[in-house]
Amino acid sequence: MQKSVVVVALLLSLVAACDKPTAQPVAAPVAAPVAAPVVESAAPSSPLGPMNIPADNPQTDAKVALGHQLFFDKRLSKDGTRACYSCHQNEDGNGGHDALAIGPGEKTLTRHSPVIWNVGYLTSLYWDGRADSLEANAIGAWGGGNMAVGKENLEAKAREIGAIAGYKTQFDAVFPGEGATAANVAKALSAYERTLICDATAYDRFKAGDAAALSEQQLRGHDLFTGSAGCIACHTPPFFSSTYMMKPGAFFNVGIGTAGKAEADVDAGRAVVTKADADWAAFKVPSLRNISKSAPYFHNGSVATLKEAVKLMASLMFLPIADRIESGTYLLYDCTCGTGGMLTVADETLQKIAKDHGKQVATHLYGQEINAETYAICKADLLLKGDGDAADNIVGGPAFSTLSNDQFRSRTFDFMLANPPYGK
Repeated sequence: MQKSVVVVALLLSLVAACDKPTAQPVAAPVAAPVAAPVVESAAPSSPLGPMNIPADNPQTDAKVALGHQLFFDKRLSKDGTRACYSCHQNEDGNGGHDALAIGPGEKTLTRHSPVIWNVGYLTSLYWDGRADSLEANAIGAWGGGNMAVGKENLEAKAREIGAIAGYKTQFDAVFPGEGATAANVAKALSAYERTLICDATAYDRFKAGDAAALSEQQLRGHDLFTGSAGCIACHTPPFFSSTYMMKPGAFFNVGIGTAGKAEADVDAGRAVVTKADADWAAFKVPSLRNISKSAPYFHNGSVATLKEAVKLMASLMFLPIADRIESGTYLLYDCTCGTGGMLTVADETLQKIAKDHGKQVATHLYGQEINAETYAICKADLLLKGDGDAADNIVGGPAFSTLSNDQFRSRTFDFMLANPPYGK
């Protein structure tokens, strides 16, 4: 079995409760002023924890309802052709349908529209983290290429929207004495977006104690994801992105959009914001929630399928040295090999890269695993693939803690796929 398929199976478990359609509201009905009770941003028992709500923009039912309408209203854009929803549709996992976002006038923009589940928890927005709040993000998208109104025209556009009878009633009720301003449009949109919560998937039920929530294949994917594959280091639960876990976020250059391009032609990403060379071509770690619904992937929408994306990420350890791989024999070692997924993917990737560069390589796989069940799966998988005696290089069981019982002390490896034992 291709182990990348196992990881994909786990990622499918992050979808179910994120796939609840958001009904498109009737735009700006005329209504009497509505009382504005405070509403919770997420369930008190949410595994995501409490959301920080700006003191100057408290959540209310009326404000959320207003923001909901504005989110779907194309009249917010320069020419009445695009709404916020145009780039964040339910059918596309509330991310972008196209590889690159499309603005008014069918203008192709420079980056893919990201998924916005749990966006209210982020401390920095956009792929490069240039906005420090949802409100700033709303102003940027509205005045920039997404809606193309122009920052200098936002107040006029807000007055135009606020002059619509239904909207006037709502803005006067939600923002007494202020009405429709650019800032208040952004506040209403942000209040609505803070209700886009994904926290009740099959994975969440599994973590809450429901052992039957994940299939056998998904459980194997979970072990691989949290173990030897190392995915969890950047795609950290419960948000499945370390970007949510720190301020101003986590940004990495993983080589997407740089191959074969002159430096001047590469999207510099986070470096445009920080002016730091270390941030060149670095982008935020995206959340994996609803990931199976939100193709294509990465900041430039360059990868069409989830399986391709998983295989690409698994290949990253080899890509920086692809042109230095020579013909010969290579030893690959995973000291926490689990079911052997990373060993298999690494083997396949190394073979492919070598072939693409006109080289011939042979590999020997070594692994060590303390969990008896996952060790047995790994061992059996290698045997079924016809590796025969090579499966003797996979050892495991409760007595085989890597830190206390390194089985390959005298062996030097070419590639180690997880944190090595002390002294290795």
